Amino acid sequence: MTCYPINNIFHRLTLGETLLRISEVQSIRDHIYVLLSTVPNEYLYDRQYGCELLNSDFNIERVDNEKESIYLIIKNSIIQYEPRIDPESFKAEARIETEEKNNTLRKKLILSLSMDTKDLKESLSFDIFYYLSPFALA
Repeated sequence: MTCYPINNIFHRLTLGETLLRISEVQSIRDHIYVLLSTVPNEYLYDRQYGCELLNSDFNIERVDNEKESIYLIIKNSIIQYEPRIDPESFKAEARIETEEKNNTLRKKLILSLSMDTKDLKESLSFDIFYYLSPFALA
């Protein structure tokens, strides 16, 4: 399978340049990142494409209590939209780190993902993180 990086396809095509090729594993990683960073209803071609995670109203102070719902939200999106992944092998862990800078407290949601590909029989594992709204300390 030939895979191309998502982030520069349109730009390169408009310039008439040759597209870069990437591995299927990198293509899967890129697609999962886009999928998890997209809110449903964001794209007109598929209103359900995306992940409800960034729309979720979970309590970031009690993320330990929310881990199962975070896991299910992520897993359901990836299984639905990334057919190259073996659903039985999917694992995810969520944790929150707190950063303080310039009298602002930021919460960082870190998702550690691991899964196997169906065809390649390769394992992937990587982290994705999102900053949640900053909180003023004053």
